[in-house]
Amino acid sequence: MSHSFVKSIIIPRLVLLLVVLTDVVTLFFFVMVLNRIIATDAHDFQTVLMIVASLIAVVPLWRLGNTVIIKNGMQIRALPVNGKLAVVAHLAFITITAALWALLGNISEYNYQKGLREYQNNQFSNAITLLQKSLYQDPERSDVAFALGNIYETIAETDEAKHYYLLSIYSQNSPFKAYNNLARLYIKDGLSNDGPGDIAFDQALDLLLLARRDYVSEENISNQERSEQKGIIDKNIAWAQIKLQNFESAASNVENAEKQFLASGSLAKHPEMKCMLALIAAANKNVQEGNMYAGQCRTALSRGKIEGLERSLVREVMHLYEK
Repeated sequence: MSHSFVKSIIIPRLVLLLVVLTDVVTLFFFVMVLNRIIATDAHDFQTVLMIVASLIAVVPLWRLGNTVIIKNGMQIRALPVNGKLAVVAHLAFITITAALWALLGNISEYNYQKGLREYQNNQFSNAITLLQKSLYQDPERSDVAFALGNIYETIAETDEAKHYYLLSIYSQNSPFKAYNNLARLYIKDGLSNDGPGDIAFDQALDLLLLARRDYVSEENISNQERSEQKGIIDKNIAWAQIKLQNFESAASNVENAEKQFLASGSLAKHPEMKCMLALIAAANKNVQEGNMYAGQCRTALSRGKIEGLERSLVREVMHLYEK
């Protein structure tokens, strides 16, 4: 095989193959980026677009390579105008694709912030659409998945809320609230008349113990807020343990929660703790202490200080102490 044959035939064809492979790879990333920007997971659309784009771009490039690149060898200066434009087009296409890929994070953040504003304005459908776009554009964002879980919990779509809280937990830097909120949904399941009972409380307890072990506080929060977050975890651990009738551990975690709430100056915000102490006292047959805590629990309810899921604790206390 002569040197001239290698230089005039083999090398240009290898260059052509490299150009075409580069374009195919770039096309793949371009379609993927475009798909994320318009935020649709319609895979049929992506497949069709990929095939059409490949046919439109690769076939003419192959013909251009045969007529221009091979004809003129490796000398770019010898290329005619259309050959030089082809080279520029290749480089521009690669550059545009790389730039769009780099911008995906910014686009995701834009949709996230816009979605939060819609959520604050109670435009739940719009918020869900925007946040789903944001998550599709950057699937590793635990904060976006958590926000979606919050919205679905707000509109009482519990299964969807669980799904997105789980996504948030599986992402990096998962907020403790994802563990906590998902655990509370399991507690809610256990409290319902037709719920799974102990299984749900076990699931809640497992999540909360993980939350305490792997606790990562949010950025830019004070030590007081951090202490309150840890207290909330301990309080909910105690709640799950009460439901599982593990009263000794529950008492220890109530004590831990009180310490955290005292450190954060937020103990008064959590009067449901008195209800838990009343239930623990009843289990330990400590009548005097139980009556004291039960009275404080009822008083907090009458003053509107116990709301939401925690009201079920008051019902349990009233059931025990008003027989």
